[in-house]
Amino acid sequence: DEASGLGETTFFDIAAKGNRFIYVVDRSGSMYDHGAIRVAKEELVTSLSALEQTQQFQVLFYNQKLLEMHGNDDRPQMQWATDINRTFARQFISNVQPDGGTDHMPALKKALRFQTDHLFFLTDADQPVLSARELNEIKTLNNGRTKIHCVEFGKGPELSSDNFLKKLARDNGGTYRYRDVTRFGQK
Repeated sequence: DEASGLGETTFFDIAAKGNRFIYVVDRSGSMYDHGAIRVAKEELVTSLSALEQTQQFQVLFYNQKLLEMHGNDDRPQMQWATDINRTFARQFISNVQPDGGTDHMPALKKALRFQTDHLFFLTDADQPVLSARELNEIKTLNNGRTKIHCVEFGKGPELSSDNFLKKLARDNGGTYRYRDVTRFGQK
């Protein structure tokens, strides 16, 4: 049974089984609000700590530009979840500071190139919205390979209306979660 070789981790209560995981996390300036970036970083480290050495991961932070984790070999590629690579990841994650605006598409396209089992996408941006055309482009590029899970950091209670993050998750076999940043509390 091949599935028994798959490891499992969670990210904001989204459970995912597989061998290859990529995390795409918004680091635009608004992620400062309510300590959102701190909560995102803590969850990221927790999620990575659940991975086995037989699994691979990559972490991308984005605003208008991409920040990719580099391993020992100084190339942004999938990393085995060894203790040393998870230590590298923690250092990389802790150094990231929120700044600037948001451009989702380059980050998502880049992440899909890694051809992972699961892509965790976290953003607090209701703007810019991905258009129907962009959502379709992602779906076509992905071609059902990677489950795209979306975590939305919003202000206040979740709105019942549909949005591009719910569609992105739905179109790509993933799960959507909402977190109200005003309830994070400052530390």
